[in-house]
Amino acid sequence: MIIPSNYLPQKIDKLNLTMKNRLLIVLALCVNFSWLQAQSSLDSLLKVGDTHFESKDYETAKAAYTEIKKQSTKGSQVYNYVADQICCILYFQRDDLRAAKQYEASIKFQESLLRYIETEKEYIRPFWQLDQKCVIIMGVIINYFTLEDYANANRYKAKLYKMYREGTLPDSGDFKKYFYFDMFEWNGLSVSGREYYQKLGDPDNKAGFSKVIYDVYSIDAKGNDKDHLYQLQVLKVHKRDASVKMDDYVLSILYPTRKPGKIGGPDHDYTYNRVIDYVKLKKDIIEVLEREEG
Repeated sequence: MIIPSNYLPQKIDKLNLTMKNRLLIVLALCVNFSWLQAQSSLDSLLKVGDTHFESKDYETAKAAYTEIKKQSTKGSQVYNYVADQICCILYFQRDDLRAAKQYEASIKFQESLLRYIETEKEYIRPFWQLDQKCVIIMGVIINYFTLEDYANANRYKAKLYKMYREGTLPDSGDFKKYFYFDMFEWNGLSVSGREYYQKLGDPDNKAGFSKVIYDVYSIDAKGNDKDHLYQLQVLKVHKRDASVKMDDYVLSILYPTRKPGKIGGPDHDYTYNRVIDYVKLKKDIIEVLEREEG
């Protein structure tokens, strides 16, 4: 039997269609299999990351999350999750180098964390851009003060003052009032300095306005602050006679509880101008500590 000429093309088209369908099915299966393999790989990595995160093996967890991040689409649920987890790990590790007294390395680490937050701000939780960013900036300032690099410390203090002027400081805690700029241990005591954003002449200043306060604590066996021993306040001077030239601040000591033979109050041996000389202030703080503990 001879196949009619008008039938042959139709038969070939049907044959081609069948082959095309089979090819599409095979390709779809291959794609699905590859996707399943990739998904299985991501799920395994995620399990590894989460397990090590919970056990505080942060380096292994970070390595797993970083690999997942590379394989994921930006903005996807898994990308956002691992990007945030990496940020958590970096935040938890932020004080490790400072604790090891590697202050310059600590600065670089915290600066890299600030850059990470800025780069990933669209994908991580908003509070990293608010509360925690301020905490990290304070960490950088404290490290620069420890190194006596006041110029760079002021550069980062300016970032916080800019946020204060713009009203973008976080609402939680006392972030809107002050920031910590100095922390150190001295002869078994814990000393921390904080600076208030308000300045001389601000209408909301109270009569006892202090621009800077240093708190002095004893330290327990675990290295934590224990008893609040006293405060050293850079206190506003009340100028009753404008014709008399006086400095703007005086260092004052305040005892939280009455101590026998100890009388608090201003010490006019230590005074400061409106723009505080922090080199002098730190020297004065050490002198007072030596006097109090001598």
